[in-house]
Amino acid sequence: MASDPVKLPKSLAVEQKAVMLLNQLFNTDPSNEKMILMISNESDCDFTLNITGRSNYILPVAAKNTESIVLDRGGYEVKSEVCKTPYKTFKVFLDNTNLSIKHTIVKKTEENSRL
Repeated sequence: MASDPVKLPKSLAVEQKAVMLLNQLFNTDPSNEKMILMISNESDCDFTLNITGRSNYILPVAAKNTESIVLDRGGYEVKSEVCKTPYKTFKVFLDNTNLSIKHTIVKKTEENSRL
């Protein structure tokens, strides 16, 4: 049974998010079923990352920015459209993870056009 995606509330203060991430980062409880996913957007475009698995999440990530989210450990389909290019992968997240998305738009210059 699919659940509705969890959208991170816009009203969540930066301080609250930092506290949540730090609490998870330093949680040493072996029964802890959570992990941190950091998404580094190294592309030239903003995108929204859809994370589908045990729970579903929608996470907007600005160009040249990093966002973080606390997830349940497990397998997830991760998909988005980055600079009009589809991105889709399946990952099993067991530990804190950094996912780096890279995409560069090459702009034609007059000199490149003549080559």
